[in-house]
Amino acid sequence: MWCIVVLAVTPCALNGQNVGRAAVDSAHAAYTEAYQAYRETRQAWDELAARWENLIDQLDQARERGDETEMNRLRPDIQEVAEEKEDARTEFGRVEAAWYESGRTLTQRIGGYQRILSDRLLAADAVDQGALLQEFDEMGALRGRIEEEMGPQEPLRLPDMPTIEALPEDTPAARRRKAASFDDYADTLERLGAALADEIQRLERDQQTENIMRVWDRDRLGRRVLPTGVGGAGPGRAGADTTEVDLTQPTLAERIESLKEQLRDVENITNRLRGQAEILRRRPGGTR
Repeated sequence: MWCIVVLAVTPCALNGQNVGRAAVDSAHAAYTEAYQAYRETRQAWDELAARWENLIDQLDQARERGDETEMNRLRPDIQEVAEEKEDARTEFGRVEAAWYESGRTLTQRIGGYQRILSDRLLAADAVDQGALLQEFDEMGALRGRIEEEMGPQEPLRLPDMPTIEALPEDTPAARRRKAASFDDYADTLERLGAALADEIQRLERDQQTENIMRVWDRDRLGRRVLPTGVGGAGPGRAGADTTEVDLTQPTLAERIESLKEQLRDVENITNRLRGQAEILRRRPGGTR
């Protein structure tokens, strides 16, 4: 079974043509705030976890000694920390998700703005090229730092297909429950499909920027070899010198095609599940 990189779905896809520096700066400020909140929440969680482990160690030691008095003293504290952990775990998950979403938004806006800069660079004269290149590199460095802070995201495998079979002896209620199960799974796949489509759009924008920068690099006014993502490194990442390229890494085009194939699989499975749910509903005693 193939796997899909976990993606935070941005509320609306960003059009590279409409992303200016102000949008990048705004997203950067939001990311900085979210990252600080994440670090603070992570520290609080780590401290709470250490407190929990210390109490459990004390309880184990008291149990080994047969010290009932100490065990009775520790139990209320352990119960209190257990309740705190439950709330803290929920809060940590919320803050972490907000951080990742803000990071994804920022990297998307950076990619969109780099596309604008590359367009400007292609049409710029020698006087303006320096400033444009500097800003392009600044955006690439910022994007690299954000991606490093966020780290590699865990791969997400498609959940197992529901083992549901329509049987002649099914009651109307049973058929409705099975149809609802198909729909729930299809809903999950639709969210995954939206995330895949968003990632494909982001990579296609990076590919457009990469192609523009290659055109500029071949232009007689080009003053250096630009990092253009050969071998899968994005704009502003690994150098374009092919002697430094890791050829084992997929190119942007290969990554895009792989994601498109995965998206087609998701859409086909989703449609099949919707159809199965519809058949169940149309049977006698269904919802229609």
